[in-house]
Amino acid sequence: MKYAFLGNMNNMSYMFAREMKKCGHDVTLFIDVPADYKLDRPEAMDLNIGNIYPEWIIELKSDYRALTRSILKLYTLPLFKNKYLRILNPYDVIILNGSWIRLGKYISKRKKVMNLFAGHDLDVLASIDKINPLNRITKKYPFFRPIVYYIFKSIVKQQQSGIKRADAVNYYPTGINPVSDNLLKK
Repeated sequence: MKYAFLGNMNNMSYMFAREMKKCGHDVTLFIDVPADYKLDRPEAMDLNIGNIYPEWIIELKSDYRALTRSILKLYTLPLFKNKYLRILNPYDVIILNGSWIRLGKYISKRKKVMNLFAGHDLDVLASIDKINPLNRITKKYPFFRPIVYYIFKSIVKQQQSGIKRADAVNYYPTGINPVSDNLLKK
């Protein structure tokens, strides 16, 4: 079986992929963040890697030029989904992390999909209740509030669809975060 990890929030995917690789599994980890965003890159976790990745770690060219455009990435994933679906097609099991969980709803039912949650990918991106802080941001410019609400609601809906598509999820033990527990029960 071939395994693909897409998204590496807080190096969660790297840690799982590295251990699976040690056990002899056919694993590929796709890195999707700029080189200067160390928190989500393997070299922050493993000093032996440096700037040259082993063959099982593939760096994707970003569709976005700066991390400041992350809202565009969140909102426009459906525009670029075919590119990523082609990349993932050769794999039997696809493990999605972070904002990539939304891609799950587009993946063929013949594939196994797993969501590997790292925190805000469930707590924030899948909960419409988290929109209140965004409304506070737009308090200074209230005419932006409906736009922000519309965008965030769309992101939440996509993330929830990706969660529903998953064959399995990995998250903190039940009881640690009751809000997220309730989201997963839906």
